[in-house]
Amino acid sequence: MSTKFTDDEWLLIFQQRTQSGLSVRKWCDSNQISYDKYKYWEKKLLRRSNPERAVSPMDFVELPQALLPPLSLEQEQSYPFELSFHGLHLKIASHAQLSQLAGILKILQASC
Repeated sequence: MSTKFTDDEWLLIFQQRTQSGLSVRKWCDSNQISYDKYKYWEKKLLRRSNPERAVSPMDFVELPQALLPPLSLEQEQSYPFELSFHGLHLKIASHAQLSQLAGILKILQASC
């Protein structure tokens, strides 16, 4: 779509996409908005509204080495839980620690 939107219109578009529950790509396809344009304006308006975020776009979670007994090969390759979140796909092992998982999910939620 070649329509130009104001900053306020883009903010409304972001809100509508979030409320839809669809991924950005699926929402853009169904609303005839360029995915690249959407991401460009999202990044541009995010920088404008939160300059600190523009300088440091990545957050990291410190994952301490767990003091657990060695896992069998079957346990290491077991991913009973999978999560797709805003284009990211996580496979979570059966032996994952809940505190680490909570930290990762918190950062994912804040960044999307």
